[in-house]
Amino acid sequence: MTDEALKACEPSSGLQLDRRTIGVIVRFAIYFAVFDAAVFWLLGHTGSFIWLQDLTARVAAGLTAWSGVAASAVGSSIFLPNRTLFIGADCTGIFLAGMLAALVLAYPVKWRMRLLGVLGGVALLLLANFARLVAVAHLSVAAPSLFQVAHDFLFQVGMVLVVAAIWMGWLAAARRHAR
Repeated sequence: MTDEALKACEPSSGLQLDRRTIGVIVRFAIYFAVFDAAVFWLLGHTGSFIWLQDLTARVAAGLTAWSGVAASAVGSSIFLPNRTLFIGADCTGIFLAGMLAALVLAYPVKWRMRLLGVLGGVALLLLANFARLVAVAHLSVAAPSLFQVAHDFLFQVGMVLVVAAIWMGWLAAARRHAR
């Protein structure tokens, strides 16, 4: 093969990652894996998130009722006029909070800035999650045929985008603060 042919076969150098970026990616993967493993172990061995599911159901039912749709909660269930919503562990936002925390903790800035990012970011994420739950309840009553696609796809993707937006906002603030 000629030198030109060999160069044509080389991977593009369009995306080059430096050591710092690779370090952030590796730390994120480790933090997120450890968090998820701990949550899954706790769920499997203790069922210890029932209290969080119940609390999420109570708050979401209260907000839904306050916003105009009849709703009440018993345990982890939200009772609506036309259906019952069960709040599972994944509905609490705990996995998304873990993802956001791992993203923030992986970035190399002062620990104080990371702590502020985790606390503030998770608070914003929980607000967005409650807004999602209320929207799902309203959609369940107003357009039941759209419930499944909205619940299983649109709101799932939307919440991941919320995590990305919160992280990017924090990242911009962290970079400004580091200067």
